[in-house]
Amino acid sequence: MQGSLHRIRRTCLAAALCVLAAAPVVGAPSAAAGDPDADGQAAPRAALKLSVSGTGKVRPGGQLRYRLGVRNVGDVSAHDVRVSLTLPRKLAYVRGGEFHSEDRRVVLAVGRLVAGGSRTRDLVVRVKPGVRAGEKIRLGARVSGRSQPAS
Repeated sequence: MQGSLHRIRRTCLAAALCVLAAAPVVGAPSAAAGDPDADGQAAPRAALKLSVSGTGKVRPGGQLRYRLGVRNVGDVSAHDVRVSLTLPRKLAYVRGGEFHSEDRRVVLAVGRLVAGGSRTRDLVVRVKPGVRAGEKIRLGARVSGRSQPAS
């Protein structure tokens, strides 16, 4: 159904690429993005890929930099795109995005992504004391957006 509002969401782990499926937002028409419309044609949709990579060695007190990349592989623009994640307790926020201390959530605004467009955002964290040198720390991230601007 062309023109319907869709929210795109998927959880990804570090170094993973995820293609996102679109699901209707509550109160939106029931056809999912990519489903045929009344003419039997697939409706245009935004589809986002999220990549997460990290640099730095894990050592107590050391800093790590994560690069989060978002790419729109769909055929229409994605609006209000944002990447969100919850910092593991082993990490302390340093910079990048908006940090919500009450739930350890970080939100990195990406904005509008045209079809074929991509952007990256960096997140810098500090490894807390008590973490073993070389220990693996998994960082899960989620990307969300809409295939139509908010009305």
